[in-house]
Amino acid sequence: MKYGLLSYEFKRHFNVGDYVQSIAARQFLPQVDRFLNREKLHGYRGEKIRLIMNGWFMFHPENWPPSPDIEPLFVAFHINPKHADAMLSPRKADYLRRFAPIGCRDEQSRAVLETHGIPAWNSGCLTLTLHRSYRWSPTPDSPVLLADALFKAPTLRSSFKSPNAFVKSLKSGRLFRIGRRRALLNRLLAGVGQRKEECTCDYPSNAFPAPEARFKLAEQLLERLARARLVITSRCRASRWGRRSSLWTAIWPRKASARALRSSCRFSTSSRCGRTEAMSRASTRRPRSAS
Repeated sequence: MKYGLLSYEFKRHFNVGDYVQSIAARQFLPQVDRFLNREKLHGYRGEKIRLIMNGWFMFHPENWPPSPDIEPLFVAFHINPKHADAMLSPRKADYLRRFAPIGCRDEQSRAVLETHGIPAWNSGCLTLTLHRSYRWSPTPDSPVLLADALFKAPTLRSSFKSPNAFVKSLKSGRLFRIGRRRALLNRLLAGVGQRKEECTCDYPSNAFPAPEARFKLAEQLLERLARARLVITSRCRASRWGRRSSLWTAIWPRKASARALRSSCRFSTSSRCGRTEAMSRASTRRPRSAS
């Protein structure tokens, strides 16, 4: 039997967090024989191949369902609400029923599937299992890592990258909030003695065109997270891994509001591991013993 692993299609930029989700799936495979593009699973033809279907689905609902040559295992599955109706037409819903119960990444996906008569359960995100391979192992000089903290905050670069971006920033008032990110982070980190480092999950697609290069970036990110003293992030997958790896992680949502923390796509899984829903600006969790 052949085993596949999900890869992803992006035009300009890609989020390395998607590849972190595939690394989480890779832990459970005896080998990886082929990368399968999430958006083009319908076009696979060849020897039967098994594939863990975890993560966010999808940009192109017209390409659903996958090829009959793929034997799927649905766990940590999230259905894009924007395309849920297209992906759950009667014929396409029958495909999911064949492999039910469907393990869902979040309560929203579970509820949507059950509304269409598809048995489902909340498995949580598969990145919660990454502590099997990446354990928190800081050293005395480990840094505080800012992993895309408040990455949606306006900057000079984002506000002036084009005339259209400038007009939008001016009309929305974002132009006048440039600099708030740094001020907020300085206030948060006041008194923290460790050195600070920043990293990003967003990379240009043309700089890393091959899946192998993108998986390497994801592995390097996980290693940096594992060595950090503290991680401050607005990325949900970084926070989920930290919670399961005994790492003290602060979640700072892109929009600092209770609604953002309750987002069924992003933080409902994390709320099962901490008190995220009770906090409006950030969520922190004390580390368990590293033993």
